[in-house]
Amino acid sequence: MPAGRTACLVRVPMPMPSNRGGGTRDIGAPMPMPLRRMAPAQQQVDGSEDVSADSVLEKVIAWVAPHHIKVRDYFLTFDRKLTSLVSKSQFVRVMQLVGIRLNVAEVDLLAHRFAEPGQSMPDCQLNYERFLEVIDKLLQGCDSPKEPPLSPTLPRFNFGARTCHVDWSHNSLSPVKKIQSKVVEKRLRLYDHFQDFDPLRKGLCYRGQVKTVFTIVNLDKELSPDDFKALQDCYTSAGDMFCYVDFCNDIDLAFTKPGLEMDPMTQLRMPDASSTLLARRNKQKLSAESAQRVFDLEEKLRARVRFRRCHLRSTFQDMDRTRRGHVTRSQFARIMCMLDFELTAADVDTLCLVYCDMGNDTEFNYVDFCASCDCFETAEPVSASPRKECYPKYFDCFGQRQAPIVPSPLSPRSSALLFSDSSPRSRSMVMD
Repeated sequence: MPAGRTACLVRVPMPMPSNRGGGTRDIGAPMPMPLRRMAPAQQQVDGSEDVSADSVLEKVIAWVAPHHIKVRDYFLTFDRKLTSLVSKSQFVRVMQLVGIRLNVAEVDLLAHRFAEPGQSMPDCQLNYERFLEVIDKLLQGCDSPKEPPLSPTLPRFNFGARTCHVDWSHNSLSPVKKIQSKVVEKRLRLYDHFQDFDPLRKGLCYRGQVKTVFTIVNLDKELSPDDFKALQDCYTSAGDMFCYVDFCNDIDLAFTKPGLEMDPMTQLRMPDASSTLLARRNKQKLSAESAQRVFDLEEKLRARVRFRRCHLRSTFQDMDRTRRGHVTRSQFARIMCMLDFELTAADVDTLCLVYCDMGNDTEFNYVDFCASCDCFETAEPVSASPRKECYPKYFDCFGQRQAPIVPSPLSPRSSALLFSDSSPRSRSMVMD
């Protein structure tokens, strides 16, 4: 290098081997993202091969139909303004998310067919609604798409809901009775919530606001759509308005009696556990034959418990850590097997007809079962009323006035022993 000159270093981009072949790529180019398992891509189309857009659509249908994929949801992810248009790169990205790998020639064929008119090919936008319409028409022409082959080593079981038709006790109750029992259980005041939607205090509100009030007080799940419509029709006035005053008066019959001021000597009882039983329990209606089978099976269990002198409740409580009073159907079968009662699957189904009282056939009420089959059962049931010490001493748990407790007089010796103390004041009180 001649004297007086400085060396100038120039960075030259070094070629790096590509992941897919012997080509080169720039250092700054992004690395290709790993894709999940996709449909196999076709060979790169050259001039000698004739590939049409219909063959590409058949490839898409062959992958989408067996897997039951909703492609529209993927397109809506990129189309936030609902214009039914996506760019060419977004269309390729959607196909990758679905699981279909398309080469450049196949993407160009679909872009040429579904592009908006008057747009150039490099930066065109595709109308995915037209694309989905063509896919739907081709799917309707297919009789039954074949499902993808499964591995022969993996077992397959078709899970499905039970098709048995059971008549539950809640089906025979009126909507007012269902709401009334829940209101008594939760001690709700519906009148105040309805007044929020009635600023003029006319006693009327719109039919849609009834659903809002039930949602606020968490009663919307208690009624089916048919029961809710029947409730609205029952209290709807001539102007298509819901008369909530009459509805609240019918609900309040569980707490009080109308016209009580005209009969002041009438005694009312406070709501107890039987008042909320309709809301807390939903049992199956049994036929005479089913009731007889349950009775015979319970007689055998009582005789077995009496002979072995085993306590059932403690075993059930090991499965019920939160003391809800219910265990699952499988836990009941396991407990009976642990206690060597030798119940068959038919016997378990028979007992579940009576003691599955939560509106389903999976939650087993072991409290009622123990009270019926365990002759040594002495504990209080879970659904009993609260303890008496929670109430004032002047009233019982039902609100009735109790007789006052009169302390018995103390004898002189008892008084002396009671106030015996080393303090001068105590000795003076005893001397007095």
